Amino acid sequence: DRLFESTGRGGFTIYPDIKGLDAYFYDKKEIIFYSHGDLEDLTNKIDYYLEHDEEREKVRMLGHNRTKKEHTYVHRWASILETLNIK
Repeated sequence: DRLFESTGRGGFTIYPDIKGLDAYFYDKKEIIFYSHGDLEDLTNKIDYYLEHDEEREKVRMLGHNRTKKEHTYVHRWASILETLNIK
């Protein structure tokens, strides 16, 4: 939930590269993934995006737009109801 909460609220998000999450967001376009457990990678990405305001803002907005378009609770419930064949 945290991933969708942070992007849905318009936050710039750096998140661990957990298998399967790339199905929801594009890395370096809508969200920034770092190597899970690699604090050096995380630190480097934080430092980089603190120095690159325009790039950070572009990623933040694209992530927010994607969440609003595809990843709200309404979307989740529609998928559940469709799977259960409930109209």
